[in-house]
Amino acid sequence: MKHIGLFGISCFLTCALLLSGCAGKQGTGQESPSVQGPEPAAPQSWEDAAQDLWRVEELKPEVQQQFAAPPAGFSWRIFKNVAFLLPEGWTEQTGATQESGLPWTTYTATAPDAPQGEGLRFAIKLLQNTRSTHGQEVQTVSKACLAALGAAHAREDFTVFDREEKQGREMHHLRYRERSPQGQAMMVHQVILASEAADTVHILLFASPEAQWQANWDRYGSVILQHISLAR
Repeated sequence: MKHIGLFGISCFLTCALLLSGCAGKQGTGQESPSVQGPEPAAPQSWEDAAQDLWRVEELKPEVQQQFAAPPAGFSWRIFKNVAFLLPEGWTEQTGATQESGLPWTTYTATAPDAPQGEGLRFAIKLLQNTRSTHGQEVQTVSKACLAALGAAHAREDFTVFDREEKQGREMHHLRYRERSPQGQAMMVHQVILASEAADTVHILLFASPEAQWQANWDRYGSVILQHISLAR
C-alpha cells in the first residue's frame, strides 16, 4: 500500500493565476442509498479489497495489518483503490455520474447534521481506465477539471493553487469559496490527482461552511487528506 501523504499545509501557494477554459458540465448522477457494508467474502489482499467499499475491520487479518491504528474519532475505509480515514458518525453514499461524457464513480461522506451534498463533507470522484477504455489522457482530463473550476469561479474565490508531482502522480491543490445550492457560504479544498501508470484520475474534495472552516479543517480535513493511500 502506498501512503502518498498528499501535502504539508505549509507548502500551499497563494493563488497567483486565474484558471481559464470552458465551463464543465455538472454531473447529474444520483447517489445510491447509504452503504450497509459488503456481503462478499473478505478479500485476500489489498489489491482485491480495492474493488468496492470496505471497512478495514472486514478484511482478512493479514490485510488489516497493513494499516496503522487510526486517530481517535476516525476509522479506515477503502473505496475502490483509495484508503482514507472516515470520521465517526458520518453518513456514506456511493454512486456514479456522467461529466463531459465520462463515467465517474463517486463516494460522499457527510457530517451527521449536514444534508447530503450540503455542509461539512468529504468526497471522492474516480475515473479509471482513462486512456485504455475512454480514450482520454489523464493530463487532458485533469486540465479539463481545472478549466471547469476556473470558469465556474471568479479569480478572487481562489485562496490556494499549487501543483506538484509525487510518486509518479501529478497533483493540483486548490482552495476556493463558493455558494452551496441552498445559498450557504462554503470553503472547498480540492485535490486533483492524475496518474499515467494507473491510468486513473482522482478528485478528492473536503468542504465546510466558511464560518467553521478553520475548526473543521483542523479537526477533519487536514487529517483525512494527509492520510490518503492508494493501492496502485
